[in-house]
Amino acid sequence: MATLCSMLCSVCEIQHKNKEAEYWCSECEQGLCPECLNCHNALKSSRNHEVITVENYKQLPSSISSIQHHCSDHNRKFQMYCPQHENLCCPLCISSNHRNCVGLLSIEEVIATSKTSSLLDSMEQRIKDLLTNAEEIIDDRKQNLTSIQNQHHKFQSEITQMRDQINKHLDFLEKQSTEELLATKKDVSSRIETVITNITQNYKHVSKLKNEMCSIRKYASNLQTFLGAKVLEVEIQKKEEYLQSLSIDGSLEQVVINLEVDDELSNILSIQKFGSVSTEKKSPLFVLKNKTERQAQILRTPVVTPSSIHDINPTQQQIIAVPEKITGCSMTPSGKFIFVNCYEHQLIILTKDGKSDSVINIPPQYPVDVACIDDLSVAVSFHSASDIQIINIASKKVVKTINTLNICGGIIHQDNNILYCENYNGVRVVKLPNTDNVLLVDDMEINHWSYITTYMDFLYYTKHNTVSCYSITGKKLWDFKDESVLKSSCGVTADKHSNIYVADYENSSIVVISPDGKKGRRILGEVQGIIKPSGIFINNENDTLLVSNYNETAVLYKLTF
Repeated sequence: MATLCSMLCSVCEIQHKNKEAEYWCSECEQGLCPECLNCHNALKSSRNHEVITVENYKQLPSSISSIQHHCSDHNRKFQMYCPQHENLCCPLCISSNHRNCVGLLSIEEVIATSKTSSLLDSMEQRIKDLLTNAEEIIDDRKQNLTSIQNQHHKFQSEITQMRDQINKHLDFLEKQSTEELLATKKDVSSRIETVITNITQNYKHVSKLKNEMCSIRKYASNLQTFLGAKVLEVEIQKKEEYLQSLSIDGSLEQVVINLEVDDELSNILSIQKFGSVSTEKKSPLFVLKNKTERQAQILRTPVVTPSSIHDINPTQQQIIAVPEKITGCSMTPSGKFIFVNCYEHQLIILTKDGKSDSVINIPPQYPVDVACIDDLSVAVSFHSASDIQIINIASKKVVKTINTLNICGGIIHQDNNILYCENYNGVRVVKLPNTDNVLLVDDMEINHWSYITTYMDFLYYTKHNTVSCYSITGKKLWDFKDESVLKSSCGVTADKHSNIYVADYENSSIVVISPDGKKGRRILGEVQGIIKPSGIFINNENDTLLVSNYNETAVLYKLTF
């Protein structure tokens, strides 16, 4: 007798036999016992059906096992697939609902490579990515919890230490004031007691004079009274003068001790908080792994028809007033202009219409170039410091420092990577949010006036009077060196047609180079407002070219191809 969890053979069941099925045909949607399987395999109509064991069938997810091979509306077997509606169709479905649909495919054609297609591989990779991401996110969140706990202990300790320091300092101030108060009291009391002692002594002498005066009145002769009164008058005058002197020298003034509490100390009572507790959100330390998404992005990259460098026509669109000695420039995704003032050690940020937005002062390390990471963050390289700083332009604070082996020149940001030219070393790359750098191109001729740019899977950098092109993996493709066209190369950028633009400082011109590095021509010069250019940047969203001159001007051009 079959168990509750067992499956009965559908063919036997029709014949009123209860026989346990050991196999399952998904096309027939029936369970089969071994005997009925033999018949099933012998029939021409079903011999090619896919049959699996019942145990394997039970391993399928319910969402998969519930998929039927027959149309529930017409009870006919699905034969076609409509890509337009993404529906399986039986013959009646086609005639009723898909009569006007084009491109119908046979089921056999659609499913022939379903298990061998890259779709399953892609989905498996995405599942692996999901599992990996979930595990790493959990680890990352746990680390964040641990860091929060550590921060709590750290700040709790700082609060306690600060309280102890305040208590010790207040104890010291209290002792100091108490000692000063006591000393003042003793000094004042001593002076007052001295006055009292002197007056007391004189008071006794005056009492004696009073007694002598009484005796004279009673017992002295007239002559004695006359002469004795003269003597007593002198003594009385001395005593009067003494008392008057006490008033004159301030001995009789009231002495009051005052204590004025320092205003800053009094302000402690008005403090409402020991400190403010807040949270700050920073960029995630974790980067999601998604290979399939990256592949999809590559597939979705728009195909741009190549243009000839002789068809490029720049038109002056805007003149921007900037300080002199600008060495690098860039634009944020929202359209703000960012300039590097090397000798004033500043980042200058302007709005789209060229008005001042903000100025960020940088430590005197001679910043040379800037790369926008997003609307809030930029990376800055330096001529006199072996590091790269990532600065939040809203808070004007350095949020990350990347140590380098030597001073740096040009810098660029692409796909969460920072690439930069390192003096007498080469091109190095840092994968954010990490700070470790890796050598990508070994070139000892690169100096701190070398600039870099990237487009698609290529990178370009300048040195002396040369522009070099490499694959993003570090393979050299070509060098452009033609002194009749390019005399001294500085800033470099690329348009959406893979044409490369170079700032020629000595010739006061902008040179464009063909994607294969074989041709070059000057497209801008002093007549068009180019004077000693150094920084250069293209916004491929609107085909605008930004050039920063060394003489207090920057110019924005519109490119037509």
